[in-house]
Amino acid sequence: MSSQPAAPARFSFGPFEVDTVLGELRRDGLRVRLAGQPFRILLALVARPGELVTREELSAEVWSEATFVDFEHGLNAAVNKLRRALGDAAENPRYIETHPGRGYRFIGTLDVEAEVAVPVAVEPTVLPVVEPVGQKHRSRLWWWAAGIAVVVLSFGVGWRVHEKSEVAPAVWNVSRLTADRGITNEGALSRDGKFVAFSSDRSQQGGMDLYVMPVSGGPPIRLTTDGANDGDPDFSPDGSKIVFDSNRDGGGIYEIGAFGGELRLLVRHGLNPRYSPDGSEVAYWVGDSNIASTVPGGGEVWVIPAGGGVPRRVE
Repeated sequence: MSSQPAAPARFSFGPFEVDTVLGELRRDGLRVRLAGQPFRILLALVARPGELVTREELSAEVWSEATFVDFEHGLNAAVNKLRRALGDAAENPRYIETHPGRGYRFIGTLDVEAEVAVPVAVEPTVLPVVEPVGQKHRSRLWWWAAGIAVVVLSFGVGWRVHEKSEVAPAVWNVSRLTADRGITNEGALSRDGKFVAFSSDRSQQGGMDLYVMPVSGGPPIRLTTDGANDGDPDFSPDGSKIVFDSNRDGGGIYEIGAFGGELRLLVRHGLNPRYSPDGSEVAYWVGDSNIASTVPGGGEVWVIPAGGGVPRRVE
């Protein structure tokens, strides 16, 4: 069990703001895409600003003992993701300082949000008041109205609870599909539910590549080998192709056969591609990769024909 001190509930450093309750990292008010192990590593470092947090301490803080993972490789990958989100560099760090072979240290200037004191209500001294004639009658009418309102509200709440209790809760059967060493994420199911595509650094060669495997089980097929952070895959409606984004050659949207084949560049500088329902077009997002695509004003949505052509912006 971890003995690390807890990070403040809300704090900021540089242009970044962190809300540990919501699990959000924001830069200049816009949400940055950071979650999972990289986010927990940030909290562990901020909980001890200026102190060296060893690699062993971070591994114990981020991964449980029952988790099957290559801690050394997984920690390196998670710290690299954290640095990319912060725009930090190991050679000239502003926030995360590396002590090779030992651990990491948070060197930024923290601004912890002060807790807002909640005033304690003091029970006032009640003095007997002589009500003028007619005020008692109005007071009784108000209490009668309030009592009827409470009865009606209680009946309504009880009826809703009873109604909901008669609806059987949904039963979810969760099955683990992968057990990779390192990082595996950004999974996508084929339309028929038979195959899953995902991004992973399971090759242990550095970087994220694209894989596909049957949901029923079996060895995954490696689709890309460049380690250029290939991810955000999406199956075409007929299941024959996969579209994804990649950092290769400056970044862009690519298409590849669902079980391998030649890569085809659709458009430069795009993220989060998705096929249209009929597969004739591909929608994608253009913006800062460190900002979630769901943030209003964080980027633009574009559409391009799946067979290639001129992209158009969605107004």
